[in-house]
Amino acid sequence: MKKLIYLIIAIFIFSCSDDEASKEPGSIEVTISYYYNNFIGYRNDVGAKVFVYDSDLSNQIHRDSMNVVFARLGILVDKDGEIIGGDFETPSLYEEEANADGVAFISDVKPGDYFIMVASEGRWTYSVKEIEVLPGENLILTKNFGYLNEFLPRGESW
Repeated sequence: MKKLIYLIIAIFIFSCSDDEASKEPGSIEVTISYYYNNFIGYRNDVGAKVFVYDSDLSNQIHRDSMNVVFARLGILVDKDGEIIGGDFETPSLYEEEANADGVAFISDVKPGDYFIMVASEGRWTYSVKEIEVLPGENLILTKNFGYLNEFLPRGESW
């Protein structure tokens, strides 16, 4: 009888712990700056926008059809110029604006694979990256926008 009770307790403990840990939300913290000039260097990119989308959209986005105006609005387009994300039908899953320290913090992010787009406020450019948020993880990212890729439709690499 004791063995049966120990067996039931062991099954209960192991079945609950893995399931609960895999559901624990994570967070994303993005520190954003832009290159101002040779004398000042990098400055906090106050007001920069961060958009997080489902990772499936990263294969459909067409960088040559994108531009900075779309990026600042959080809109993604495909090779035909059709909107595939950021509209009313497919809004971003998470969205945040950088504070006075140039930090955008998104909490309660479900674990999984995502596609992140950061649109600079200090420079006329944007950048995209695929990310993975693990259960309970605080994913810390840094994006320093330079000045050489400003105004290019393809944006800047991460």
